Amino acid sequence: MNTKRNVWLVAVLGALIIGLGLGYLINGGSANPESTSDGVHAHQEGVSYTCSMHPQINQPDPGSCPICGMALIPAETIAANTDQSAVVGLSDNAQALAQIQTVVLSASKQSKSTQQLSGTIEVNEERKTNQIAQFDMRIEHLLVSSDGQYVRKGQELARVYSASLLQAQQELLTAAKLKDEQPEWYEAVRNKLRYMKLSENFIDQIEASEKPRAQFSIYAESAATVLKVNVKEGDYLKAGMPLFELADLSTVWLIFDAYEQQIDRFELGQPMRISIEALKAEEFDATVTFIDPILNSRSRVTRVRAELRNTKELLKPGMFVKARIDVGSTRREEALMVPSSAVLWTGERSVVYVQPDSTKPNYQLTTVKIGRRSDNYYEVLSGLQAGDRVVVNGAFVIDASAQLKGQPSMMNAQVGKPMPGTHDHGDTYNSSAVFSESENRLIADLLPIYLSLKNALVASDVNGASQSATAALTKLSSLQGQSDISSSIEALVYGFQRISEAVSIELQRDAFIALSEQLIAWASHGKSTEETLYVQFCPMANNNLGAKWISTEAEIRNPYYGDAMLTCGSVVEVLSL
Repeated sequence: MNTKRNVWLVAVLGALIIGLGLGYLINGGSANPESTSDGVHAHQEGVSYTCSMHPQINQPDPGSCPICGMALIPAETIAANTDQSAVVGLSDNAQALAQIQTVVLSASKQSKSTQQLSGTIEVNEERKTNQIAQFDMRIEHLLVSSDGQYVRKGQELARVYSASLLQAQQELLTAAKLKDEQPEWYEAVRNKLRYMKLSENFIDQIEASEKPRAQFSIYAESAATVLKVNVKEGDYLKAGMPLFELADLSTVWLIFDAYEQQIDRFELGQPMRISIEALKAEEFDATVTFIDPILNSRSRVTRVRAELRNTKELLKPGMFVKARIDVGSTRREEALMVPSSAVLWTGERSVVYVQPDSTKPNYQLTTVKIGRRSDNYYEVLSGLQAGDRVVVNGAFVIDASAQLKGQPSMMNAQVGKPMPGTHDHGDTYNSSAVFSESENRLIADLLPIYLSLKNALVASDVNGASQSATAALTKLSSLQGQSDISSSIEALVYGFQRISEAVSIELQRDAFIALSEQLIAWASHGKSTEETLYVQFCPMANNNLGAKWISTEAEIRNPYYGDAMLTCGSVVEVLSL
């Protein structure tokens, strides 16, 4: 019995050995358990798989991307030759798929860019006057009774009765009889009438007639347009009270609002090209004549003023006007400029990826402070220096890789918290932005306007997007100025302003990227709103760097492409606030 059992065991072991040998021969003697003969990555314990185009995908097994169908690849680990947590390493294959491109920064001469401003035509305050009552009077008859009338110098405006003037005339007649004996008194009485703005001719007529007048006329002191008639027939007025508000409209002021971030772009004497909406065929040249030294604490704007001659009387106070100005920074003649495609935005932070060694596919996250935008470049105020090699294409793919691994990234300033929407679905963005209670209320009010703006971009509606952005600016203007409103609101103001002034859907969509990141940073803190928000992501937007937006529907409606790629994208985070 035992002998038969031993024979059975030997037979089983022999079959097992033969099977292992055949398997070795069939697989070509390969000892690599990670790949199979068809080139598809096999499952390996501890390895996760992602999509090069949709880095939010994270699966324990190989296969195809559920979004685009591309083959999943192993998620790369940070390069072994560095221990810096902010450095992301990519394999040659991942770098090729991401189409990484870099440029070396160098200081360059300040270039000029065109800045557009919106404003209104206003009355030239230096040519504005009030014609006042020079003595106590009663209005008997108004000859100019409506606003907007043009009057000539010396034109009769009204006829009045004045008891004090009647008394002064009687005094003149008495003094005239005694002028040889008391010439000083006689001259003092005539001066009294002169101070009442009576002409020498009128005084001489009274003296010659030897009879005082009960009524007399008020005449225009200068040629002007009547802005406001302050009296009506029968009114009694004391000396010093205003009769008419007048303005010389031969020149007018053009008043433009410049936001806080734009102030350094303007200087006295800058030429500007003026266009007026009501006069489509007319354009005018002007120069900056005044920059208000005081910033409005509520709207965060200051006034930029120009003056324009109005010889044809086509320019009416209240008309909307736009200006194009060639601007540059007044800080320095040379500046370090970084391509706009290199900068990733999130709330108050802006970051770039720098390649420390051009021979190694390692990229370091760097926080930068940027200034003005000139065409497709931003001025670098701090964080970079000449000679740095920065990523200008593929930066978002690098950042997505960092988020997958829990490394510092544009949306995660700290190590150890992976990107939301991957393997830890309960996480939210770890944005560094901090919002006050007033800001939370303000942004909650802005959210419906933002969603309306998003829908306009989906429909490729330039005017609709501009109107929504203008509505947001009005809301920001009305609610700012509270003591606990911080500079984080300025990013919203700047974003909505760019969209309201943009002349094409492409420029509006470009500005929408940073605006969305700011609102995502706010929403990720679980602020008060009754709706469920979906953070959605399109890898093709922003020149293949990818871009996000907020929606109240899970169904994808892409604001960056509209009908061209309406359903391109995916939900990367659900925020139930």
